[in-house]
Amino acid sequence: MDSKSVQDFERKREDEGNTIARTIAWVLADADVGYKDAVQVAAKLSERITGQEATQIEGAFVAERPVDWHVSNAYYEADLQMCFGRYSDYKAAPAMVLLVRDDASLSQHRQTLQQIDRTGFDFDISIVIGLFSNSQGTEFGETDEMYAQQGWEYLRFPAGSDEPLEKRLRDAFMANTWDGLQLHDTKGAKNVSDAQDDGDYGEFVQAHTDIPDAHEVRAVQTAIGLTDNLGLEEQPVVFDRLLLEMKRVKALPVGPEKQHQAALLAMAIEQMLLPMDSSSNE
Repeated sequence: MDSKSVQDFERKREDEGNTIARTIAWVLADADVGYKDAVQVAAKLSERITGQEATQIEGAFVAERPVDWHVSNAYYEADLQMCFGRYSDYKAAPAMVLLVRDDASLSQHRQTLQQIDRTGFDFDISIVIGLFSNSQGTEFGETDEMYAQQGWEYLRFPAGSDEPLEKRLRDAFMANTWDGLQLHDTKGAKNVSDAQDDGDYGEFVQAHTDIPDAHEVRAVQTAIGLTDNLGLEEQPVVFDRLLLEMKRVKALPVGPEKQHQAALLAMAIEQMLLPMDSSSNE
């Protein structure tokens, strides 16, 4: 191989590495989920997230082509891509969305994770979506706990809460610090913390922002599972959820939104440790 061929090969590998670092991977992780069903769900959710046509997205996924998505928010711009395929093809992607059967037994869910050679903590975004839920499946709490212990956030399609599933996914994708992002001018933004070396909790306890609304704080507590009557058996999974939420907030670009999210999380923890009359914040 001559020097030009070597340079071209190395450039191609570098480009592939840069691309995978900006990839959101939709992965069919459960053999009991039909390929067609999985592609349609991934395309439908991707449509709601990106605003592109579901039929075009589905066609790209079937043809194993990436779907480009330009993200632009108050803090940065980034060119991302969504892909659908096997885990082995996208295991290096920073954002992993696994599609499984919600009504599978707990042992089947465990077997699914055993096929993934990394825990959810190894990804920037690690989400599992359970499809086709019915009354015969494992209780949601058990499934959620099992995945949370391995660093995965478990969601159901369709969503079983007031928050649309696509909103939760979009928030996670938009909050990530993507490779190659272009930051907007943030000269007017204050640092979330004046002491970045205070450890993992520093920016959460020192966030300077307006006091969050009590309803927002309660919503965060409910999502994580922070309750006054938290039992010993529930504590490990709640702690795992708390770490995942901290990881998400820490990944936000410095600015007002990060300040607000950090303050929300700090108050959610404080009110659990030091209960007070919630009416005082109404």
